[in-house]
Amino acid sequence: MEMKGKPAWRNYILELTAGIFLLPVYGIGIIFLIYPIYQRLSNTYIIENGRVENRKGIIARNISSIKLNNLRSIKAKQGIFQRIIGTGNLEFSSSGGGGVEVEFKGIKKPLDLKRKIEGLAEN
Repeated sequence: MEMKGKPAWRNYILELTAGIFLLPVYGIGIIFLIYPIYQRLSNTYIIENGRVENRKGIIARNISSIKLNNLRSIKAKQGIFQRIIGTGNLEFSSSGGGGVEVEFKGIKKPLDLKRKIEGLAEN
């Protein structure tokens, strides 16, 4: 199974709305518009070749990955707003690490993806 994704646009609905309304106010809204665009463009989440991977950055790169057979836990986190809009975060920990090593932020249907990845890790 190969999957590639980015944070969901709906995860940034508050920032985008604030940016649109604040744009006429000394251009301050541009900051609220640039932030979600940068976050979406600079994060790529990949599940392929028996690994989960988070690639961050546009110019500089930071890549975190864990082999599926080394996964110790997958934690799904959703705040109340994220539950309403159907997004959330997945945190991956490996048996050799001491905490969260890979995180998928703002993804659509995090519980469905968690179940799929758990199924892949068991095989």
